[in-house]
Amino acid sequence: MLPKNGQEYESEVQRHYGVPGILDRILSALEALGLKSDELSSDLLDSVSHFHIGGVGATMELARWAKLSSDSLVLDVGSGIGGPARTLASRFGCQVVGIDLTEAYLQVARGLTERVGLADRVRFGWANALYLPFAAGSFDAVWMQHVQMNIEDKRRLTQEITRVLRPGGQLLMHSICLSGGVVPELVYPVPWAETQGLSFLVNPDELRSQFMEAGMTVTAWEDVTQPSSQFFKTLIGSMPLEGPVDALGVHLLMNDGPRKLRNLYQNLANGALSVIQAAWHRP
Repeated sequence: MLPKNGQEYESEVQRHYGVPGILDRILSALEALGLKSDELSSDLLDSVSHFHIGGVGATMELARWAKLSSDSLVLDVGSGIGGPARTLASRFGCQVVGIDLTEAYLQVARGLTERVGLADRVRFGWANALYLPFAAGSFDAVWMQHVQMNIEDKRRLTQEITRVLRPGGQLLMHSICLSGGVVPELVYPVPWAETQGLSFLVNPDELRSQFMEAGMTVTAWEDVTQPSSQFFKTLIGSMPLEGPVDALGVHLLMNDGPRKLRNLYQNLANGALSVIQAAWHRP
């Protein structure tokens, strides 16, 4: 197993997610669709820039629990190439700070954000979620979609998120977990890990307990495993079994993307994984 933090872990995460040429892949797919890079909007990038189960629909479902306005300052932990951050800024007018361990993602996030005219409301920087470079009480909300699976030290993660939230602030979380009880062995590779070495999954009860121990109060909790499985059934049904996939989609962010997506669907369908979305309040 990898260490809980440190340079070895950070390097392993960057090697896994840091696929060369992501921006070129995206721009080529856009060109194939007849879309010019200087005519983009945040909405036109939704199918590729929301790198999580459910896509932009899941982001908007989670946002229904958020109390966001133009005065809100949001921290997006594990911001990827910036889809949720741009959606929150464009739909709610809030300011968003995105952090990620993968420099390749950050470069793409900045490039796309500039192209859609949101650089004045969304900015991105490199940071480890276990050592957030922000003062206590800096943010009105913390946003986290599909991040904790790669983090072994859940206790430290929940403490850091709680620390940077202001009193009365919110955490909005959408996450893959193990299913409760005895579960089938996971099939790898999956989008967040080639092998078990970078996968630190827990069941929903364990995850919930960690945030409660950090002083957070849950205000909404929903198991969305069934619609998540259906989402992937529809998604992979449009993918060829072999050869390149040229359409605009999250497979462009991964090597061997279609295979990883199919394995994720298999893990959901056979009951090994569950998906939850939740909202938390910091008293």
